[in-house]
Amino acid sequence: MEMEIEIKFLFSMEFEQQLVEIINQYNFISTKKQILNNVYFDTLDLSLRKMDIGLRVRHCAGNAVQTIKLAGRAIGGVHQRPEYNEPITGKLPVLASFRRDIWPETCDISALEARLIPLFSTDFERRTWLLEMSDDTLIEVAYDKGFITTNEGEIPLCEIELELIKGNIDQLFVVAQNIATLPQTRLSNVSKAQRGYMLADNLSFKPYPLSFAKLHSEMSLKNSLLCTLQHGLQHIQYHENCYMLDEQESALIEIFKGIKFLHQNIKLYQHVFPVLLKASWISDLHWLVRSFSWTESKKVNANLLENKAFYLRKLSKSKKIVKHISMQNSRFPDAQACRDILTSCRYAQFVLNFTQWLIQLEKEQYTDASNTSISDFSIKSLTVIWSEIKSKMAHAEKLPMSYFMDNKGLFESALLTDLSFGCLFDKQERDNYRDLWLDIKQGIDAIEMLEVVSDFTEYELEISLKVDYQKWLHRKQEALLNALQQSQQQALLKEAYWLV
Repeated sequence: MEMEIEIKFLFSMEFEQQLVEIINQYNFISTKKQILNNVYFDTLDLSLRKMDIGLRVRHCAGNAVQTIKLAGRAIGGVHQRPEYNEPITGKLPVLASFRRDIWPETCDISALEARLIPLFSTDFERRTWLLEMSDDTLIEVAYDKGFITTNEGEIPLCEIELELIKGNIDQLFVVAQNIATLPQTRLSNVSKAQRGYMLADNLSFKPYPLSFAKLHSEMSLKNSLLCTLQHGLQHIQYHENCYMLDEQESALIEIFKGIKFLHQNIKLYQHVFPVLLKASWISDLHWLVRSFSWTESKKVNANLLENKAFYLRKLSKSKKIVKHISMQNSRFPDAQACRDILTSCRYAQFVLNFTQWLIQLEKEQYTDASNTSISDFSIKSLTVIWSEIKSKMAHAEKLPMSYFMDNKGLFESALLTDLSFGCLFDKQERDNYRDLWLDIKQGIDAIEMLEVVSDFTEYELEISLKVDYQKWLHRKQEALLNALQQSQQQALLKEAYWLV
């Protein structure tokens, strides 16, 4: 068995010469070109995939090798997973050649082999360089260009893989930082096999809401921090893929949610782990906050324009305000500007620096932090932030609308804190509690929509039209405020799920 450690980049072949120039800066002891034909196998019901096993047969220069890769992990663009290789003479896998202990005890290998079928293939030209680095480290740089093919069609493949053959993983990041300076280069946390499975299943990257970090009560504080930060980074990178493939604007919203989730967890853990505030990637995280903060305003506008501006339909001369909102949207960064950020050297190096920091943190020992359990830490964190909200919300029976808006950031922080620790508690109690506060958050989103109309109304010169706008706004605001106040009273009566 080998433990494969790789950093993967998505690349554009038009910058191939710049890649060669970067590699020429290093001492490489060998280089070669090969044509690799790879077929991935599974059963019709995806038995191997359900066991987190990938099976490939690779043909190169008349030789065939079958490979099994077990479930590993991907952090940023770093992939670590166990790999087993065995030579074969034909085109089909021979499962008995592999070690028996890699299979589940109840697995009938012969029966499994009889049901195997080819699912997809990856065929590409590979150019490799073996770099000799300091610390007696060897790194293989592989540049692949070709196609992933299934019965559903094919997609182009252009990647750079850096594999640690032996030595110090830090040297892998030294090379990766240089590769990240190439134009339109992105870290990839999706393997060729994963992309092949998606193509075979006719699946694509679709945006999804930020979910709860998968913590469990036996975790140390350090491991819980690692888990939540990786969770946020994975959410960002997944939606980066969504946007780069289809320019789905909802993916940008989710990228920004992932960024805010990381920011919130820095605030939650910084007193226990002061090293967080000294991390090299912190300034780039702030840059990303600034780069995507406009997405929230555009989302407000999108809600107003949704379903052919149905929300505004009863507003006098609604087409006038629709045109105004559309003009506002035109001032936001366009698709190319967003692509430029996501393919920038700064973004790629942020992901690299963040990933390297996570791997280093994993190796560190924090005896002081180990005295506090994740259960105690989560209860304290949730109590602090939700108590602050409750104290603000309990000041008066009927809070004004401005009060809800003034505390929007605090609501968001509390709901993000739930996503950090909510998995540690009873799901039903948690969801019942959150639903009431999510109603208030939706109400705040609706206030922001009304504020767009209110701002427009201020500059309306036609008096009768301005009066119509103000009447419409008053009706909407009254109904919304009444709903918010009712939700507020119900939420204040609900027992905290982390104390049940």
